[in-house]
Amino acid sequence: MLQRDDNRQINMQNFGKGFGTGVFGKCAVAILAMLITAQPAFANTNTETQYDDEHSIRDPWEGYNRPMFEVNQAVDSVVFKPAAQVYDSMPDVVRDRFTNFLNNLDDVPTFVNNILQGDISAAGNDLGRILINTTLGIVGLFDVAQYLELHKNDDDFGKTLGEWGVPTGPYFMIPLLGPSSARDAPAKVVDIAAHPTTYFASSFQLVVLILDGLETRANLLDKEEVIRTWSKDYYAAVRNYYLSRRGMQAGTADEETYEYDIDLKDVIEEIEVEKDKVSKAQ
Repeated sequence: MLQRDDNRQINMQNFGKGFGTGVFGKCAVAILAMLITAQPAFANTNTETQYDDEHSIRDPWEGYNRPMFEVNQAVDSVVFKPAAQVYDSMPDVVRDRFTNFLNNLDDVPTFVNNILQGDISAAGNDLGRILINTTLGIVGLFDVAQYLELHKNDDDFGKTLGEWGVPTGPYFMIPLLGPSSARDAPAKVVDIAAHPTTYFASSFQLVVLILDGLETRANLLDKEEVIRTWSKDYYAAVRNYYLSRRGMQAGTADEETYEYDIDLKDVIEEIEVEKDKVSKAQ
């Protein structure tokens, strides 16, 4: 994996986490709840886009998801992607400070979720990272903990629910925030409550929101081009890659899910390996 991507989530779900008590968080949670409860009304009845039984089960709300995906893409092309490209062009010494700072904040809900999963070893790792990087790492600007073999974990409440046996559920496209599912979208509320920025002023929440969105979107730039190049249906490719990855993270994906995206995942992994080699050689 690319060095930066090892430290950040690959999918767009990170874009909206961590903002609960401020005006932005309250609006996001309210919209999320409204959309989730309204989803049966958007069930796809168009046979032209209803591929087969497997796709119907995984994406019964395609009648809503696909148009929302197009809206998200339109907004992304004029707002998020250009901003992420500028952010990605920053010198590594600057960009890494932002990455480390955001990772340090993310370690808090990760710690909470590892406790909920009963993974005491991982939780101890997370707590060690928080204490060391917040102090010696200057509020997380430097990842000192990694040199003590305390490496970053990526856990959220959606994954926790998966560990508890809750299935991923139907695919769900969140407005502006991107791919999610019936399990993962409402689970964001718990991650919001556990995120430290929730308890700071709205102005600080906004700064972190912008930084987190830029960081996450910048990490998607290369993968986006690969998926667009190798897929006939970009919407379906993004959906399948998301569902497969989340299924693997939570241990709820079956063999068919893996097989469905195996070629695409192999291509992405091979390109990332080559880029990692080039990065290390520089």
